[in-house]
Amino acid sequence: MSKIQWEYNLVERPFCEQLQKMGWSWIEGDVDVAELTERENFREVLLKGRLAEALRRINLRDGQPWLDDARITKSIRDLSPATVHRVMEVNQAATELLLKGTVVDGLPDWDNCRPQPIRYIDFEHPEKNDFLVVNQFKVELTSGRGHVIPDAVLFINGIPIVVAEFKSPGIENPMHEAINQLLRYSNQRRELFPTLYTDNEGVEKLFHTNQLLIASNFFEARAATIGAPPEAYLEWSDTSPVPMSTVAEELGIISANDDLEEAKGELLAVGPEQTERVGTPLFFRHTEQRPEALRSAHGAGLQSQQILTAGMLRPVHLLDLIRNFTVFQQVDGKTRKVVARYQQFRAIQKATIRLQEGRTRSQGAERDERGGIIWHTQGSGKSLSMVFLVRKMRTLERLKRYKIVTVTDRTDLEGQLRETARLSGEAVRPTDKDRSTRESSTALTQRILSETTPDIVFAMLQKYQDVDRQAKNDEKIAMTIVRKEKKPGKDEPVVEKEVTFEESIRFEEFPVLNESDEILVLVDEAHRSHTRSLHRNLRRALPNAAIIGFTGTPILSKEKTETREIFGDFIDKYLLQDAELDGATVPILYEGRTADGLVKDAPSLDQLFEDMFRTYSEEELAVIKAKYGTAGDILEAPLLIEQKAKDMLRHYVGVVLPEGYKAQVVATSRRAAIVYREKLLAARDELVRDLEGIPAATLALPDHEIELLDPQPRFLVRAHALLPLIRGLDVAVVISGNHNDPESWWDWSNKEKQDEYTKRFKRKLAAERTEKTDPLAMMVVNNMLLTGFDAPIEQVMYLDRKVVAHDLLQAIARVNRTYGRKKCGYVVDYIGVARHLNDALKDYDGEDTKGALIDINVELPKLIDRRNRAVAVFTDRGITDLQTEVEACVDLLADLKIRAEFINKLRMFYETLNILEHRPEVPNDVFRDAKLLGFINKVAANLYRDPALNLLGVAEKVKALIDAHISARGVDPKIPPTTITDAEFEKILQAQNNNRARAAQMQHAARYHIIGFSNQNPAFARKMSEKLEEILKRFKEDWDALERELRKFIDELRQGDRNDFPDLDPRVQVPFVRLILEACSEGRKLDDAQRKVAITTTLDIVERIRQEVAKVGFWKNSDRRELLTKQIVRDLDASGVCPLGKERDIAQRLVALAKENHENLVRK
Repeated sequence: MSKIQWEYNLVERPFCEQLQKMGWSWIEGDVDVAELTERENFREVLLKGRLAEALRRINLRDGQPWLDDARITKSIRDLSPATVHRVMEVNQAATELLLKGTVVDGLPDWDNCRPQPIRYIDFEHPEKNDFLVVNQFKVELTSGRGHVIPDAVLFINGIPIVVAEFKSPGIENPMHEAINQLLRYSNQRRELFPTLYTDNEGVEKLFHTNQLLIASNFFEARAATIGAPPEAYLEWSDTSPVPMSTVAEELGIISANDDLEEAKGELLAVGPEQTERVGTPLFFRHTEQRPEALRSAHGAGLQSQQILTAGMLRPVHLLDLIRNFTVFQQVDGKTRKVVARYQQFRAIQKATIRLQEGRTRSQGAERDERGGIIWHTQGSGKSLSMVFLVRKMRTLERLKRYKIVTVTDRTDLEGQLRETARLSGEAVRPTDKDRSTRESSTALTQRILSETTPDIVFAMLQKYQDVDRQAKNDEKIAMTIVRKEKKPGKDEPVVEKEVTFEESIRFEEFPVLNESDEILVLVDEAHRSHTRSLHRNLRRALPNAAIIGFTGTPILSKEKTETREIFGDFIDKYLLQDAELDGATVPILYEGRTADGLVKDAPSLDQLFEDMFRTYSEEELAVIKAKYGTAGDILEAPLLIEQKAKDMLRHYVGVVLPEGYKAQVVATSRRAAIVYREKLLAARDELVRDLEGIPAATLALPDHEIELLDPQPRFLVRAHALLPLIRGLDVAVVISGNHNDPESWWDWSNKEKQDEYTKRFKRKLAAERTEKTDPLAMMVVNNMLLTGFDAPIEQVMYLDRKVVAHDLLQAIARVNRTYGRKKCGYVVDYIGVARHLNDALKDYDGEDTKGALIDINVELPKLIDRRNRAVAVFTDRGITDLQTEVEACVDLLADLKIRAEFINKLRMFYETLNILEHRPEVPNDVFRDAKLLGFINKVAANLYRDPALNLLGVAEKVKALIDAHISARGVDPKIPPTTITDAEFEKILQAQNNNRARAAQMQHAARYHIIGFSNQNPAFARKMSEKLEEILKRFKEDWDALERELRKFIDELRQGDRNDFPDLDPRVQVPFVRLILEACSEGRKLDDAQRKVAITTTLDIVERIRQEVAKVGFWKNSDRRELLTKQIVRDLDASGVCPLGKERDIAQRLVALAKENHENLVRK
């Protein structure tokens, strides 16, 4: 079987067969007869017959169907309205209809003729719904210019819910191609990549009701929602709540398959695709990296597609995902649809089972057995999991009556909960009506909690306490320390002074408010003080409530027992390493910026002085130390902050800015934060002056001479391209306020101003400030924004304050959010935090914190290894000197398999180089090889015209390094490969050393040329492609003959499509003539008379097309396009040359061809 056939036999058919085993029906699609897929024509996307039948079946009156045709027609029309809205807006409205249904007129003798609700899907009784998969589901394009054929569309009650696209594991970048095709079908490429795509190219109506998009090559399958960018497509790594053993049993024992084993071997040899997708695919993970369920004998034998299909598309699971695990959010000013990840789905299933099956104390349990801890690492969607749990509970009979109390300080969570409440017809308490009473906040909350109503209550319970009892229960602790102080004055001595600090610890006692056991308390950040005094309060106020704690950070080993006593056992874990492997978060790299990479003795600060003031004399250092006598004063010292600020800015400009990300600075105090802003802006201005002062001759130096410059001028030359952005870089401060603060600090502590700064910080980085972009690149904080602050655009945190324990783990997690092509986050340490982190991690179980922070120095051996692997693509195949054997290297890449291996290994090498490029420890030979491999890659790209060699996704600063080297060797990286019609092409041929090299140039240039006109004249492109393959096969290894034949072939290509139809216009008429002749001769041979009629008919049709497309706005007017299509159908039908029933399909292809040839058609 060929690799092209793998798509159907190894991917598409097994997908449909697995669905059948889970209860789906399967209809084989037909691309010629719409009726075979239960539609009147290929413009329809709803299976109206099935939908009408389902509406009658699931909407009953006294157990009997009651809907008539008129009401059914109205219900179907509500689900598919004519609209000019964007697809996301329509999808959001349609999704709400699927969840809540619509309304039709009632009956005179029923319920006083009130309007009656109509459901499209019976979520309560999954078995009453109809589940159907249709493969090869043809749909006409919205533009009328052709059609698309998704590999599989999944219907519930005749409504298209899931669209899947499959690719053979034997083609290049199959997942990239599958995802790109889904984006094209849904008309989302122009939304996500407006500079690359501008046309309407999809069938938006197919996606109006869509809930999932799936891309698969069998060994790797990923799912996302409408509008999701490529990096949002993630694997589904669990089949919960159905065990893996059940799935394996359903699929049966898969017999050995030679094609499957061959495909598996090829993928393993090539490695994972290095495209926009994130994470490490399950297929390429070591056993210990796979989720626990996939390490078992049953799980180990399942591939990604089988797991995703069983986990997401089992009818009960899919209904659950639609109903309870899908939300719409505002991200960067746009609406985004989000579906749960597998760990969220798994955790909520476990939680609801425990809530329903766990015993209460009244049922004899020593402690309530319904609660527990859900630990999902920071950045993996913990807050959304709480929302999903609430939604799920509201659909379960035993849990829908629960009062749900959410304890959190996340205001964004409140908004999400309000949307959840709206879907279930509730409101989050306290409501505006509640707040309109004259009660105090304490009394109001206590009243709401005491009510027996099944509310959703949003509260900070530690704020609501019995004020009269506070004083009685306060306990005081005291601590005395000795610190150094110095009075103002040059000659004043430094003295030691004892200072005692006292702190009141309040153990509030809440009154008993509600003794019901139908209460669930959800505690956010369960590792905090909630687990102490607040737990005591909750238990007193709500003695029989179940409590579930959510945490994003590990729990101290010594506190795990106590935490279990408070909340119960762990319900679900999703560890740091799991999130990174899945691509839910990015790894965090640690970089020490002191002399030895770490402050060994932070309290004494001696090492800090030596590093930051190494250029000062001993006498000057003594004066500085005397001036700043205490540790706090030293860390606030403007001179010290100035040095650090310069270093931070240099690091930011060299490492982070080129990729478009932002930074957070954590200062030791509020005063230090203010000083940091001043010094960072001063450092920016100084850098701008340095950049503006670079001599033009230095900027014009060739790449190899730039490398010989000292570090500072070399840094400036590389940063010069960013000068417009650097000029506008802004810095903001966010600190808590104090009534004694100077007026100059007020802007930084004002709540409204802070909200504005955080909004600006989250926008895309750009020199111009707009609603979507902002030059605010750095945010300086002291204690604020270290927890609960999500700004995915933040990539680096500069730490200049001691942060310990949970706070440290939470703080560094600010940089682990995924965003675009962000590969990692950075923590840059100016105070020795890593020592504190290592000390802190000793208090946790090793598995819990694995991967919390990776020392950037550990990445250096990985860089060397990845460089060696990229070089070994050639050296392992007999090429010993890449510098002198570039041509041999490029020849080797003619093999598609070797080329794919090289591309992937080169990308991995460049990815690590991007992380370490600024470090002095990187050997020069690594840069040398990076440039040499980049040059080989560019020469191969020019020769083979392979877009995969364009290094899309490689970090900008690495790409700039490679491009500079390529330019220095006489190749402009921005100029595309020379075409056969270019005057320079003959010179390029003559520059080749032998006829084999010339033949290779001509072969690939010919292929590239054919691709160039394949859309304008597809029939001729196919003819010439076949002729080229015949020449290559016939003269294989005979280089003289091959060169001679290829020259003739290229001459023929240059002439264009003139020879077969010398009397016709090769650009305007011939492409249409070829299309009709080809389409009309399928399965038969046209005689001369038929051929003449076909040509004459085509020429008449072309004239009709020319008249229509010349009208202003034709391609934006769907009615005009449809009218033209119908006219062409009549012309074809009247001529009698086309096979019966093919007229409309050919007419659509002709209109699509007209769009591709618009410029030629309207040229006078």
